Amino acid sequence: MSFFTKREMSESGRARFPPAVVIAATLTAFLAAGVLVDRLSYFDDARDTLRGQAGPAGMPDDGNVGRAVARALERFGAMGTFGGIPEALPSTLVMSPEALGGPLPVLSMAADDDHLNDPETGILTNMLETGPEWERLASVSLWEDGELVVGSRVGLRIHGDSTRFRGDPSFRLYFRPMYRATRLAGGRTLGPDAAPASAVVVHVVRYKGHYPNIFVFEIARRLGLPSVAFRPARVYLNGQPRGIYVLTERVMPDGWGRTYFGDTDFFMYVYKGETTTRSREAHAELVAWLAANEPVTMERASEHVDVANLTRHLFTVMFCFTTDWAQGASMLDRDDAGSKWFWMHWDMDQSFDLRGIVALEPWQQPFFELVTLRGTRDELEAYGIVTDDRHDARHRGDIRRILFIQLLRDPEYRRYFVRFVTDALNHELTPAFFDDVLARYTRLEQGPGVYSRVDLGEYLRRRPDFVRSEMADRFNLGSPWVVRVEAPESLAMVIDGFPETGPYSGAYFREQTLSVRLADEDAGKLSHWVVDGERVDGTALRLTVDAAHVIRPVLAAQ
Repeated sequence: MSFFTKREMSESGRARFPPAVVIAATLTAFLAAGVLVDRLSYFDDARDTLRGQAGPAGMPDDGNVGRAVARALERFGAMGTFGGIPEALPSTLVMSPEALGGPLPVLSMAADDDHLNDPETGILTNMLETGPEWERLASVSLWEDGELVVGSRVGLRIHGDSTRFRGDPSFRLYFRPMYRATRLAGGRTLGPDAAPASAVVVHVVRYKGHYPNIFVFEIARRLGLPSVAFRPARVYLNGQPRGIYVLTERVMPDGWGRTYFGDTDFFMYVYKGETTTRSREAHAELVAWLAANEPVTMERASEHVDVANLTRHLFTVMFCFTTDWAQGASMLDRDDAGSKWFWMHWDMDQSFDLRGIVALEPWQQPFFELVTLRGTRDELEAYGIVTDDRHDARHRGDIRRILFIQLLRDPEYRRYFVRFVTDALNHELTPAFFDDVLARYTRLEQGPGVYSRVDLGEYLRRRPDFVRSEMADRFNLGSPWVVRVEAPESLAMVIDGFPETGPYSGAYFREQTLSVRLADEDAGKLSHWVVDGERVDGTALRLTVDAAHVIRPVLAAQ
């Protein structure tokens, strides 16, 4: 059972009570119901350790932390072993108030030292072991702005592949009923607006100042793609700081499906993980359909696949140069007769030139070739795309790759793709959007923007023009023309169907169209347009781009 703090109780409409009253009332209610609270042995062990002169392992030997926690345990008395009260959990008691400030949430995990470090059974000393038998009982607490908002018992495991070998692993937190934990607590760990979650991944930050998953998820969400809940946090284990990690939802088909679809009647094929037999068979049918209908046009693909979703999904991969992209999941809602397969991202940490071509600048890493290139091992590795047989097989045989290659042969899809990329770079992945993301995340920790040889700010500034040049070469489009709309910031407009304010600047390939009108709230202000010095009447302007243009809305006299 997990309990939330008095702040959450008041926000849910219940009365606000002092913490001591809440604790006493809760304990009394459980005893009155005849519910016996299990006393976990590691709580008692933690009490003995923390009352000693030395703090937890890895902490200073002056005993200050240990004595502070001992005083807190004395305050709670026997309730210090009651695992359902956030204030009484070891993950809460082990933290000093001074550690709870700062702009980021603070996540504290606590577990019996034997569960972590025993030579035979500890998960930190046996990091290559996987499976349910390597899940250990622990507690977790989370603070926002210094206020405790989550406290729960959880199951703790090591997470990841390559991080296990480096000795600095990621973790998984399981909010299971057997621990008296709830999916509500799991979701709250990911943010005040996050949906319930049965498992949370605590991703280690590979390089100082680098948050690849977060940046890719931000881009994916900006493009309208479904993505997991995520947030950065400062993480502690048994009171020892481990640095900044990224908390993400671990997508469990049952729980995530309830959140997204509202029920469990759906297929979810996981490309790198566990998949149900029904979902595997359904996905195999999609693969078989594709093989039997090659080459597939956009019109035919749209009968079974959400082409817009697939396009945005793969564009995100190519824009961010995510070398290990053959992950995530494809899904189909069985309740909806018109439902089509769509895709979602997760675990996008190998992005922004992790294994790129050293001779190229980071923003010049391959765009189309990341997904479409066929060649020998040496040719592929020259592009920084593959590393081993497993990686090679997963990417070569991925249905997204096969389908995208076929779609690019269809003139209708090529026109669609060019227009999508034009709109995405002009209206969604804009300099203002990137500046906002960088401002929110790169300030969290001092150090290089992403990797030691990559400045993420420069990557995001230069990658759009590189992508445009790749598009021009691939489809013989010629260099794009820049169209500017000179309007005040206060003027609301709709350009190419996207809300904009002035001034606006966008790049268009030859014979593409630009449409512009004033937004409804400002429509009555317009007198006429001026295009390259010539007056054009009408409330909306549609322009076929054949050169660089300057557009200016002229407002009626007030």
